[in-house]
Amino acid sequence: MCERKSQPHLELHRSWAGLTPAWMALAAVAAGWTPGIGLAATPGDGMSADTPAASCLAIHGQDADASNGAYWVTRAQGPAVRVYCDMTTEGGGWQVLFKGHDPHRWATTFGVPGRKEWGVDAAGVPDVISQLRLKRPDTGESKVIPITNEALYACSQVDDRHIWNGTASRYYNALGLGISTTKNIYPPPVDYVLSGMPCNNDHKSWGFGHRAWTDDRQGWGWNSLDLGQTVFSIAVR
Repeated sequence: MCERKSQPHLELHRSWAGLTPAWMALAAVAAGWTPGIGLAATPGDGMSADTPAASCLAIHGQDADASNGAYWVTRAQGPAVRVYCDMTTEGGGWQVLFKGHDPHRWATTFGVPGRKEWGVDAAGVPDVISQLRLKRPDTGESKVIPITNEALYACSQVDDRHIWNGTASRYYNALGLGISTTKNIYPPPVDYVLSGMPCNNDHKSWGFGHRAWTDDRQGWGWNSLDLGQTVFSIAVR
């Protein structure tokens, strides 16, 4: 008489019933499974290149308990791209496009999402976005502004107070990339040089700009006060 052997993977599947995709993936790793092998993938969960999501916000909408980390996303017409998703701060669902100290690397793909400094090009931008967050990771300070896909890599006034400069274009001796405001809303510091060109970020601004009033070189600023080399992250949803 032959003894019927148990099927561990079936028992595991039964014990995982009701788990969200994110918790299922963690359980799989803990059980010694290789992601994508022997487990049924959930379309749109972002856990693999075969099941990319539309965006980090879409993943967050399906699973409010999804954790921070790297996920696979895809635009309507394009390949799957690995991006970092911030699922826990300021409402979650943030698709981080850039984290670094060098504005030259904006809109390019470099590094590994979630490790030190990294970035992703336009292929990692959702088809539709409505908010942009510029954040200084070392202090946690952040600024959220409205944004559109058309404005993301341009320089334009996004509301009645703020100008977003996503060009990283060179003005004088620096690249401008970040959020600036008009001087009638936030008066500049004493001896601060205003050129009348908001896209060089030499107004009171957040991000990368022109340090015109000090040495006419690249600046890293938060309210135009921090002049040392600073890491910023840029995320959208």
